[in-house]
Amino acid sequence: GRSSPLPVGAESPPSEEQESPPARRSRHPSTLVQPPHLDAWLTTFQSWTHMERLCALDQLIEACEPGQVRHMMHVIEPQFQRDFISLLPKELALYVLSFLEPRDLLRAAQTCHYWRILAEDNLLWREKCREAGLEDVKEVLGRRVASPPSPGGAPPPIPWKLAFMRHHYVEMNWRCKPIREPKVLRGHEDHVITCLQFSGNRIVSGSDDNTLKVWSASSGRCLRTLVGHTGGVWSSQMAGSLVVSGSTDRTLRVWDADTGHCLHTLYGHTSTVRCMHLCANRVVSGSRDATLRVWDLETGECLHVLVGHVAAVRCVQYNGRLVVSGAYDYMVKVWDPRREECLHTLQGHTNRVYSLQFDGVHVVSGSLDTSIRVWDVETGACRHQLMGHQSLTSGMELRNNILVSGNADSTVKVWDILTGQCLQTLAGANKHQSAVTCLSVQLQVCGDLVGRRHCETVGPAHGRVPPEPGGARIGRLGRRSVAAARVAHQAGVRRGARATAPRRPSSSCWTSTSPSEGTRGGWTPPAKCQRRANKTGRISRAGTAAVTDSLTVQSRLAEPTVELGGFEEIVCVRNLGGGLGGGRGRGFG
Repeated sequence: GRSSPLPVGAESPPSEEQESPPARRSRHPSTLVQPPHLDAWLTTFQSWTHMERLCALDQLIEACEPGQVRHMMHVIEPQFQRDFISLLPKELALYVLSFLEPRDLLRAAQTCHYWRILAEDNLLWREKCREAGLEDVKEVLGRRVASPPSPGGAPPPIPWKLAFMRHHYVEMNWRCKPIREPKVLRGHEDHVITCLQFSGNRIVSGSDDNTLKVWSASSGRCLRTLVGHTGGVWSSQMAGSLVVSGSTDRTLRVWDADTGHCLHTLYGHTSTVRCMHLCANRVVSGSRDATLRVWDLETGECLHVLVGHVAAVRCVQYNGRLVVSGAYDYMVKVWDPRREECLHTLQGHTNRVYSLQFDGVHVVSGSLDTSIRVWDVETGACRHQLMGHQSLTSGMELRNNILVSGNADSTVKVWDILTGQCLQTLAGANKHQSAVTCLSVQLQVCGDLVGRRHCETVGPAHGRVPPEPGGARIGRLGRRSVAAARVAHQAGVRRGARATAPRRPSSSCWTSTSPSEGTRGGWTPPAKCQRRANKTGRISRAGTAAVTDSLTVQSRLAEPTVELGGFEEIVCVRNLGGGLGGGRGRGFG
């Protein structure tokens, strides 16, 4: 049979029948003098057998001085150094290089010209972007991708390496660089910001002054004010330039953030529109009138009305096929919106349902009864009851069967929803000092240029984002790194007191942070805060605090941070999900 190939650089031992190799150019310095009888010695050496040659070489090396041995090494080593990458077809060479980490790939590019060509290959960096979880490259690169099409009409190739490096630089700026001087965005004078949405370089804030404002995250300017609601804005969603808002005036409005025009006013609800979820050109809204409505954003038509809850709808998820809703009647319902039919009523919670996650297979619900339940969306069966939190679960994110939950008990927990096990509890000495109100989980690029999974949490605490020192908490979740980014939440800026929003006496679940160290209740806010107690401590679906009349933007390259003044809260500008939401005078809302 066919013999296996020798390793790269290895040579088969010559036999007596093999021809002598051609004479090689001498590697000796030209100043050396050839000793006498050298040619005769070489002729004799070549006439010996392989074993005789090895024996002669052994004795020759023993007789050499150290300097002569070093000279032999310099002569011999290059004979065994071969660039095996250049010997492979390009496809195989790229496959081999794809196993390198990004940092090693950049180093390999400095080896030679051919390796540099391979290491710069666009497909290779596309794979690295995929490993790092970079899906929306246009958002990372901004205007750089919007180049004109090629002469052939095909779209220009995406510079994947540029996208990866830019994302890495942003990540390093967040981790290593000092925080820049914040930009204070003032616009909702003496009113509460109830919800925020982020899209690219734009921030849209909603307030109980009946307006929304569109801000530039880079310049800090208010680009336009969206005027039309006759009641406070309490929920919003944003996709590109399209903004949808829900109000206490019982309507939804569809806006063009570029022009400020109201495209549609959606009538139908008979009470405050408290939650919504946008998917493609459909939005599902939930109201305190206990109904859900499905709207067509292009025509403004109400396509379906879902009736079944007997109390206010607090949270909703929509994946384009099914609607899942949670309400104050302790129920979670799964709907087929096309048939306006409730497929399952998921019963088990013993208090209000405040947060939902839905991945198409599992429904995860968080309640005021301190439990989290995992349901099978097809059968309606409760697969697991996740116990461990001590209070309201107000923010959750579900990715690849891994659930990260933020709770009013100031902890963040990581769960495997397939087994129901708690994999990690992010707590300890540097944990959040008050309720974790919202969080975001996504794949990111670490500072070592290696793609790893991170969890970013946002909740009220004292400090910066991340606070220094020790603000970014790193935990281990198998192969996943979990980083909890803390949030500054400072009450009474002029007085310098640290606290969460004032506690509503009838809400036993609220944990108030005192200036000492996060004790439960008992702190008396300034008089102005007491007067506005019903307006504080609310988090929109977008994951930002509804606590102030001004905004502060801090930018590190392309990723701004938003700080809400008055009662301050700094949040990482990611697509944050979940969180507390409140209506006028309703505590958690």
